[in-house]
This record gives sequence, C-alpha cells and structure tokens, in this order.
Amino acid sequence: MEISLLGLRNNDLENEFKKYIDKSEIIVPNPSKNNFIDLMQRILAIPSIIKFVIKVQPNVILINSAANSRALLVSKLLQKFFSYRIILYIHEFEETFRAFRFLRKKTLLLADKALIVSYDQYHWLRKEIKFLKNVTLVPNAIDNKRIKECTKYEPEENFLNFKNKYKFLIANIGMMNYIKGLDFFIKIITYLGNQNQDLGFLIIGDFANMSEKKTFFKSLENHNLDRRVYITGFQNNIFKYLKYVDVTAITSRSETFSRAALESMAIGKPVVAFNIKGLKSTLPTGYPYLAKYFDIAEFSKHVLNIKNLNSEDLNILQNELIMHSRKFDIEIISKKFWNILVEYMKDS
Repeated sequence: MEISLLGLRNNDLENEFKKYIDKSEIIVPNPSKNNFIDLMQRILAIPSIIKFVIKVQPNVILINSAANSRALLVSKLLQKFFSYRIILYIHEFEETFRAFRFLRKKTLLLADKALIVSYDQYHWLRKEIKFLKNVTLVPNAIDNKRIKECTKYEPEENFLNFKNKYKFLIANIGMMNYIKGLDFFIKIITYLGNQNQDLGFLIIGDFANMSEKKTFFKSLENHNLDRRVYITGFQNNIFKYLKYVDVTAITSRSETFSRAALESMAIGKPVVAFNIKGLKSTLPTGYPYLAKYFDIAEFSKHVLNIKNLNSEDLNILQNELIMHSRKFDIEIISKKFWNILVEYMKDS
C-alpha cells in the first residue's frame, strides 16, 4: 500500500510525515493572518488539489477534517474519473466551523464514509446532517510512551516560582477563545479566586486573539486577580507543566472529543468540565465532576470538592482516570484506524 499526503495548511509536521509517508506535498506553508489573503490562499490551492489527485490516482482519499470543503468538493468532482472512495474523518461539530457553516454542513454528504471521534457526533450526523452512509467511531488517541518521556522535562524557573506560591493549581489547556469558554474561565477565576487565596490558575497555551487577551487580564485586574494567572504560551510539550497541576478545567462550549481531558487523565489529573456533548465519550462512565450547562457555581464547587478530597480518595480517582485513558492508547486506536482503511480498500 502506498500513502500520499497533501497538506493544505502549515508545514510544522512536514519532516515527521516524511518519515512514514511515501509522497508528501505542502501547498501553503505559512497561512496569512489577513482574512482576505487567507481566503485567496485557500481558493488558489484548489488547482493544486486537482493536480495532486490526478497524479496519485488513489483508491481511497482520506480527508482529515470536516472543515475542508475544498478537498471534499474536488474529490467528489474527480471521483467519476478514478472510481476511488472518499473517507471523511470528522473531528468537529458545526459550531467550530469558522465560516460558510451551511456550505460546510452540506459538503459532508459528499463523503462515502465518515469516521467520527464521539457518539454524540453519530446522532448529529444522522439527525441534523442527514448523513445516512456508513459511520465508524475512531476516537482520539494518546501516546503513553511519549508522555512518559515528556514528563521528564522541567518547565522554566518563572513557572516553578509561580506554582510554589499556591497550594492548588487549576489549568486550562489549549487555545483560548469563545468556543473554549474564555468568558467562563474568567468567571470561574473570579468566583474561586476571590474566596480562596491558595488557588493559582494556569493557561497551558495562549490566546487566539491578542485583544481578547487584553480583555481577559483587564477583567481580572478589576478583582486584583491578574497576577494569579500564568500563561505558558503555545507548547510542544504540555506535560512538563501539566504534571504540576491539581485539576484541569475544561470550560468549552463544544467538544467532539476532548484531547485536554485525555491528556490530563493519562497522567492522573482530575478534570472538571461542563456536561456538554462530546465529553461523555472521553471521560469514564458516570464521571461525577461534570457541571450543568455553564453553571459557574456548580463548576467551582466541583473544583473545590476535588481540592478537599483526602489522599486515599484522590488516589482512587487518579488511578481510575489513568486506567480509563489506556483504552485510547495510540497502538490500539491506530490499529483500529488502519484495519478500517484496509477493509474499505478491499470493499472498493
């Protein structure tokens, strides 16, 4: 079997892909931050997609994002000439589509098969999108061997000095924006921080928008809480920070399968989140630390309940999370993923 990769955005993993993939090309190595230029880059990439498909003449096309309407449209237009199958790996709900939401939803129907990461996506595809073709669950994976190596590294001294000021550290992981519940995190910091001087707050990541970052700190300044928050910036290794965290706060409005929850569970870090769709596929069945939809008081109560656990109960919780995370080990999930591709090629 020969594997060819066409990367439409960014080239940060190009060298990694080359280790495993026979042929690879990256069209737009540096996407523009200007919205108009960014749109033009996307449109101008279409001829390159056509050229790549004609050159490779694949048996199966795997599209690794539901947001990639260009790849779906081009693949469907050329399908009658090459008779391949189109598999779409869907990591998103429609809330996360940046633009042209209606069009993107419609193009999902062009795929011959869908791979999804959570059970909630299945109901969304069937009921809302009306996707009636074959759907298979393939959740996100975690590389436990890599994590073990990543936790050996230490963060910068400034972080360690910050951490030592507080008895209990609460982290939010990833790119902070509206979908990730930036405004909810502000409210949680304010709610908890005003009443508990021994709590510190950490963002392992950064903000998508600098004006939102300014607003974030301005809001906290009004409560004298801005110095209680440490931001690491975007990191290749989050685990050198995460190992010092006491609880991970997931404030998202929408998740398909929470990688932050999976990464936290893998090293035994408790998670508090809102009871949104997508999280049930990630966390253990009956997980007790899920707050009602955007209830800040209940969310904060769960954080404090974890803080007040005795060492025995905390140890039981940590072990349960670690054992649950092993279901998503990369060796298990990648084998399942590969078997699906092989069976689908046989059928075609």
